Amino acid sequence: AIAGLEGARAVAGIFGLASLVGMFWFVRQLWQSTAVAGLSVALFALQAVHIFISKFATYDIIALAFFSLSLAPLWQACHRQDKARYPALGLAIALFSLAVTSKYIVIAYFPLLALAALWFAPR
Repeated sequence: AIAGLEGARAVAGIFGLASLVGMFWFVRQLWQSTAVAGLSVALFALQAVHIFISKFATYDIIALAFFSLSLAPLWQACHRQDKARYPALGLAIALFSLAVTSKYIVIAYFPLLALAALWFAPR
């Protein structure tokens, strides 16, 4: 009602950029290298699928953005000790929950993420 299709596409573009930020943050933590993170985000940004869903006004890009933003806090929660991991874990759970509520198929990734978190988490 406010901006029509152009406004919806602009919001989808913003979520597309947010998904790239989430991937950069996650890959930088995973490989400990800004160059690797930049290269992976550049390759991800140039893929036709990401470009298409970033321009297309659907819930797919919202789910991808929240999902990619939830990966880095989950990684931080797995590698911190004691009570320092709980804020990162809470943020990861909140962002993953937003991804699930925007596109229910994201729940299919939960068993994989839970197993990875149990594998990498400190004892």
